[in-house]
Amino acid sequence: PNGLALGSAFNETTEPSPAGGQSDYFELTITPDPGYRLDLARFAMQIRRNDPDSKNSYSLYFDNDPGSGGNNFSTKLASGVITSEDVFDTIGVPLEGIEELSGQTTAVTFRVYA
Repeated sequence: PNGLALGSAFNETTEPSPAGGQSDYFELTITPDPGYRLDLARFAMQIRRNDPDSKNSYSLYFDNDPGSGGNNFSTKLASGVITSEDVFDTIGVPLEGIEELSGQTTAVTFRVYA
């Protein structure tokens, strides 16, 4: 598991965030070892709001073809709103059945925008 507490350093972004090139996001890259294939089944994360005035929405994107020829995070996997305060909400996003995330031999990068 990876965690990141960004506090006020995490600025609000707007849709479509990836296409707009905004830089406020949490990024995670998974790279299969040479000669192996990567099949992803689920992306899970825990999100919480610090106070009633903090931002409450998120979006999850991925790019499975890094570089200028890739989809450049144009595929949104999930989005939602966190309504609780000071309680971690667990968000699970099923990935099985997404062709681009099955049998990968190159890196897959996920971005969570707030």
